[in-house]
Amino acid sequence: MSYRETTLNIGEIYHVYNRGVEKRIIFKEKKDYERFTSSLIVFNTEDSTGGLFEFERQKLEKPPQDKKLVNIIAYSLGKNHYHFILEQIKENGIAKFMHKVGMGYSKYFNHKYQRVGTLFQGNFKSIHVSTDEYLFYLSVYINLNNKIHTGKTEDLEYSSWGEYSDNTITDGECLCSNELLLNECKNKNSYKKNALRLLPELIRQKMEKKELKEKEIKFQQITLET
Repeated sequence: MSYRETTLNIGEIYHVYNRGVEKRIIFKEKKDYERFTSSLIVFNTEDSTGGLFEFERQKLEKPPQDKKLVNIIAYSLGKNHYHFILEQIKENGIAKFMHKVGMGYSKYFNHKYQRVGTLFQGNFKSIHVSTDEYLFYLSVYINLNNKIHTGKTEDLEYSSWGEYSDNTITDGECLCSNELLLNECKNKNSYKKNALRLLPELIRQKMEKKELKEKEIKFQQITLET
């Protein structure tokens, strides 16, 4: 296994993310999002899950708790990237889970779109989530990530936002382990209210970062031309 700057420990929570190689689109249509989301269920187990076509025959049933590699706390899928909040519950659980998901989806994508080579930009990145305050902030950033970037509410379909804000979604229908955050916020209504209150600040931070990047590029162009 290649060296990773962040040490991944059992019982700890991490922000895990990556994007397509050369920022390429990795989800071209709804079926791709659905295939990737399904793999989060099928591959979250110590057991072998077989090859590309074996995956299609497997039932989308959550693995037994003692077989799970990680607890998925939140996720979002963008056209060319993904974000997760994961709790490691087995030794090397996150690395094993992300390897299964990455390899499985890459094989599916390359087969479907008749391409070869790496789909993702190297190994996944990870940041330790060390406080409850940061966990809440990060969960809102991830659950509302596509809205932050596009402003379109319908894009939230490809995230765990509904599992945190929609009272019609039952615990049995949830892909995520959302009880940690919902217990902290008391209920879904409270989580949703506080998340939407934070949304304008997240959008503002994104715009400032974008403006700063544009200024950096402009400065570099001026420097090169002089």
